[in-house]
Amino acid sequence: MKSYRTGTSIKALGRRFGLHEQTVRAHLERAGAELRPQLVLTADQVEEIAECYRAGASLRQLGLQYHVANNSIRNYLLRVGVELRPARRLPQRVAMGEQPGS
Repeated sequence: MKSYRTGTSIKALGRRFGLHEQTVRAHLERAGAELRPQLVLTADQVEEIAECYRAGASLRQLGLQYHVANNSIRNYLLRVGVELRPARRLPQRVAMGEQPGS
């Protein structure tokens, strides 16, 4: 419960302990935790996000700025008809920790 109180999400706790999110939520409720509401973005925020994305901001940048998961940003953008850019992938060697050019 301490992790949740300090900001760890229910989803992250579920991954850490190998539990479904609803199970984590039930444990927290039984322990008397005051559950944080799930964040829902306003229509104005979604339009701002769409404008920023069209201007070149990444899903990750927008997720950090609006305090929601990258996939949530993606879903909001799709709902308002924004065409998503292809995901950028690091070359295999760079992703595995090798220095470019080695």
